Amino acid sequence: METFQIILIAVAIIWNVHLVVSMILLWQRRHLDTVRYRSPGLTCLSAIASMVLITIYVALLPMQKFPCFLNLWITSIGQPLLYLTILARAFRLLFFYKFSEARLAVALNKPEKPSYRPKSIIQIFSGSRRKSNGSAYELHGLTECAAPSSSPSSIAQDIQQPLWGYRGNDLSHNWYYRHRYMLSAQFITTVIIIILMFHLCVVFVVQLLSTRFAFYPRIISEDCMRGWEYYPHDVFACIYILIFFPFLIFKLLSVKDAYGIRMELVATSLISCLGFFIFLLTLIVGKDTSINEHVPNSLWWGLPLMVVSFFTVTYPLIKSIPYSSFSHRLSSETEYTMEVFESLLNNPIQFESFKLFTVSDFTIENTLFYERCRNIALSARESNLNDNADLVSELREIYNTFIKNTAEFQVNLESETRKALLTKVENELFSPDMYVPAVEEIKLLMFRNTYLRYLTYAKTRRVDWEGRTEGFV
Repeated sequence: METFQIILIAVAIIWNVHLVVSMILLWQRRHLDTVRYRSPGLTCLSAIASMVLITIYVALLPMQKFPCFLNLWITSIGQPLLYLTILARAFRLLFFYKFSEARLAVALNKPEKPSYRPKSIIQIFSGSRRKSNGSAYELHGLTECAAPSSSPSSIAQDIQQPLWGYRGNDLSHNWYYRHRYMLSAQFITTVIIIILMFHLCVVFVVQLLSTRFAFYPRIISEDCMRGWEYYPHDVFACIYILIFFPFLIFKLLSVKDAYGIRMELVATSLISCLGFFIFLLTLIVGKDTSINEHVPNSLWWGLPLMVVSFFTVTYPLIKSIPYSSFSHRLSSETEYTMEVFESLLNNPIQFESFKLFTVSDFTIENTLFYERCRNIALSARESNLNDNADLVSELREIYNTFIKNTAEFQVNLESETRKALLTKVENELFSPDMYVPAVEEIKLLMFRNTYLRYLTYAKTRRVDWEGRTEGFV
């Protein structure tokens, strides 16, 4: 065994051990938002496929002592599995974002009762302006309010214009919501298994027709990666690379996530495409030249696979770790404090920026719930409303929209809080302050999680607002 081969084996072992450790640590953090929205199950499956392929392409094939029929089977199944997990993760990210986007659109499109749009908020909107540039949808409901000629009634009407071309007043009109069963692990697993079974059938037929790759551990000195037996595999790989991955990248262009998942998926797909094409090129050109005299063909695909596995497992693990130190650093800068966060919540213009950010953070239901409860509490205080039919109807609607188990905008509350609210609704004990414990719980949840990511977003995007807070409590 040559020294170069020993080095490659050592590299493959060290890298795979690193991947195993990273997968274990990442799985232990699967409850965190930074990991949960990365589909930890699919991430681990993708890492396992990468580990198997790296072992073959980096360690075994350069030795030219690996059974060619095993390489044919493992390659024909492992590589499609890697591509399918990347596509499935991108598919789930697209669904998460479209869900969040549709929820905000529904909230803005749904007519709001004039009685529950506090006058103090309308006054602040009309006297505020945004200091930094932003996209058109970020200024939705704000630029129109700033016009001097706008009256409070027209302001409320302007804010209700359809957002992003979505005109529905409930999520049942949204395609992604109606097909949300596609996000289930059972559906995704079933689709992946069906596609892999198709690949298995194709490689089985190839195996039967091949006389060179027999069903026994035959060791040959020639390059196992060449031969007509790999033509179906290469055709399928090109379909994934030339059709599905470009479509994936195109769809992800409209996605904005606060976790960096889109960047990871785009980088993973591009590296996979580039690495495989270089690998095919070396097989075609290197056959009659000395291009691969010192570098085995398999390394041209094995090394990009190592980069792919880094973006799949290692980088997400790194992203999930630094929040404790990040919190400490922000606290020292007097930005990450509850007082500053409450100041943001109490300024409707800054709150709009925060609410729009939660679309990409996939926590829009929290801000919508907080805003709805805040508005009704302020309206009840301004109009001295404590017990009337409209108030009871609004409080009941909040429960049906955000609290009950089948709610479209269900927020994440402790079971005790949810049970207490259920008891009040069943006993018709409606009051303007009935949601105070739930609001405090959601506020703390936003402070501990979403606000951290928002500070990073605000720093990098230079988001800044000017607004008056007089008369707003």
